[in-house]
Amino acid sequence: MGDQPTTLDATAYAYIGNFIKPPYSSPIVDYLLQRANLCQHYEQMNQQF
Repeated sequence: MGDQPTTLDATAYAYIGNFIKPPYSSPIVDYLLQRANLCQHYEQMNQQF
């Protein structure tokens, strides 16, 4: 993510958020939670908006 979020940033945020925030567990959720860069991207976008 650069100075301003792009359409790709918003799309990634939406997909990542749908996987890591629901209250259920699955192999996909476990995998995403192990990826620090994806979790950081989600948190940065969440703080900005």
